[in-house]
Amino acid sequence: MIQGRANYFNNWFKKATGRKLFPYQRALAQGGRLPELLEVPTGTGKTAAAILGWLWRRRCHHQGETVCNATPRRLVYCLPMRVLVEQTRACAVRWLNNLNLLAGTAIFKGNRLKSYEVDWKQQNKIAVVTLMGGEA
Repeated sequence: MIQGRANYFNNWFKKATGRKLFPYQRALAQGGRLPELLEVPTGTGKTAAAILGWLWRRRCHHQGETVCNATPRRLVYCLPMRVLVEQTRACAVRWLNNLNLLAGTAIFKGNRLKSYEVDWKQQNKIAVVTLMGGEA
């Protein structure tokens, strides 16, 4: 890998999350084939690896259109508990907002997502849509 591209990804990831990345996160985003299973310890950024890895492969990868076209247009994240859904949604909204890729307007109070309104008219931006069971 060319050093400049690695640094660009490192800076892009840090801009999104405010954190340094783990090597497996870069490998997931910039590697060839996606793994069938991602097994890493709790607290080592699996959510960021999945969401930002998908985003990088879909929007920012510098190895031509092969990776972009092989990366699904939508990322569907299925979680077993409402609190995890809300946490993951807040992370995705914050990261997209930090990268100026969020379709819509987000308001944060400290680290908490206070509100998010999708603007479907914003082209080349990414909307975060949440579906939870038990809601009308």
